[in-house]
Amino acid sequence: MIKNKNNPISKETAIVCLKNYISNKKGADFLDIEMLFNQIGFDYKGTYYLFMINNPSIIAWHGWNMDAIYVVEKILEDKKYSLALTPAILYIFKGFISKHPVIEGKDINTNYDTFHWAPFKIVFKE
Repeated sequence: MIKNKNNPISKETAIVCLKNYISNKKGADFLDIEMLFNQIGFDYKGTYYLFMINNPSIIAWHGWNMDAIYVVEKILEDKKYSLALTPAILYIFKGFISKHPVIEGKDINTNYDTFHWAPFKIVFKE
């Protein structure tokens, strides 16, 4: 059953769907996640940012509401899933260009003076 604004999909259902999606594909970038959210009818759009917990100058993703952030945070609490850097060019091929500078190399430990975007995906570890 496709959900709509009058009958929205729950966060819990979105968590299950996203875990299955990531597990089957062994990973998903944030554009893939948005595509899945659209397919299942999960309302994710908003103005919030998802930052790295140990480095608040690095943005993992943005443009979501708190429910979508919650879904990803809950998945990342499960030790079978983690964030992994992916080449920024993969996002560019899909039409995404960040409005924030991209991190330099693979260094996610640098504390930048301004927000920087890191091209992450969520991976499944068996």
